Amino acid sequence: MEVLEGRQCLAAVPVSVWKWAVADDHVALVQARARPAAAVPAVPEGTITGVVKRAAGAPLRSVTVNLYDPAGNLLSSTVTGPRGGYVFRGLAPGNYIVQQTPPRGFTQGNPTFPDYPPTAQATPAGGFGNEPGTWNYTGAGGATAPADWVTSGSPAPFESAVDITGPAINLARHVAVHYRSTSQYTQRLASSSPGSPGYQLKATGFSPENLMRVNGVDFELQNIHFHEATENTVNGRPPGVMEVHFVHESAAGGEAVLAVFIKLGRANPTLGRFFGSLGNLSTTGGSTQSGTAVGPINFRDLLPRSFSGWFYPGSLTTPPLSTPVNFFVLATPIEMSLTQFQQYQSFATSAGFFPNNRPTQPLDGRVMNSLTAVTLGETAGRRADIVNVRLPRAQSAAVSRG
Repeated sequence: MEVLEGRQCLAAVPVSVWKWAVADDHVALVQARARPAAAVPAVPEGTITGVVKRAAGAPLRSVTVNLYDPAGNLLSSTVTGPRGGYVFRGLAPGNYIVQQTPPRGFTQGNPTFPDYPPTAQATPAGGFGNEPGTWNYTGAGGATAPADWVTSGSPAPFESAVDITGPAINLARHVAVHYRSTSQYTQRLASSSPGSPGYQLKATGFSPENLMRVNGVDFELQNIHFHEATENTVNGRPPGVMEVHFVHESAAGGEAVLAVFIKLGRANPTLGRFFGSLGNLSTTGGSTQSGTAVGPINFRDLLPRSFSGWFYPGSLTTPPLSTPVNFFVLATPIEMSLTQFQQYQSFATSAGFFPNNRPTQPLDGRVMNSLTAVTLGETAGRRADIVNVRLPRAQSAAVSRG
């Protein structure tokens, strides 16, 4: 969960349930050591092995497969053989990410999303502000700017945000969103003292029933917060003027972010309630203003109708930039009016957190919509077969041009 003070806290009253149904057509990844009836040898201790293949079962040769640790550091790389096999040996117990470079004309069909606490990096400890040892987005006043947020060692690969390329997929193959709309929120701002760790406007205090289910694992909604300008880009361009993040955490400590772009267009009733009441909130002295009712909040206003988009292994976008974090980015923006955008801009400027978008980071070999995670026990090896689904011809051509 991103540690960002200066928040808009919202107490929810459940009224109705709205959710997307998850499609049941994804290919499950089998990570088991059990010996099937066909007498397949057990995987040796400290070994991750598998086969890269088509969904129909035919192997794919000469495919590059990379092995990363949970912080995104590249540990080893190999290429599949004539029968599509690969192997990594001599590994200590722990969590690993196996990622292929999908063959031309294919996309990976069986992602497994990390469900363990992300690893923090060495970043400025003084919080957000303009004093020595603090960080902000501009480097103003001697604070540490984004390019220098990692203060010891090298930045970990697999960080967010990124420039997204490649075709979008139906994320409902892997994700179901269950949010409760409410009749009324109570709003307050825990304001923006310079020593606070990254203050900005955010909504918190959701009930456990508000969650995102990722391949059957529940990640509870922790907060909703806003970035201006967008953090992720698509084909080198921001798809809107802002980006809203829905931050979730699982019982095991895994983290997942659902990112939605916002563009200018029609007035958005829910964003109107968020932003239209900001003028009543003080931003001085580090004080917390008493809550005020802001009226009905409808999650339909905050999520597009289409659940097409991309996923990738990423990080928090504020210090300590912990990795890995499951990032899901929806391709279709929601809309808000120019007046609502100006209301947010005015508040963010007066509160001192404009802009608040981290620049895009290197891909470090990542391919959108391609991920496999495995865990080695104390005495176990693991199989991690990677299933590839052939892209429709139009999408395959787009990837080739890309």
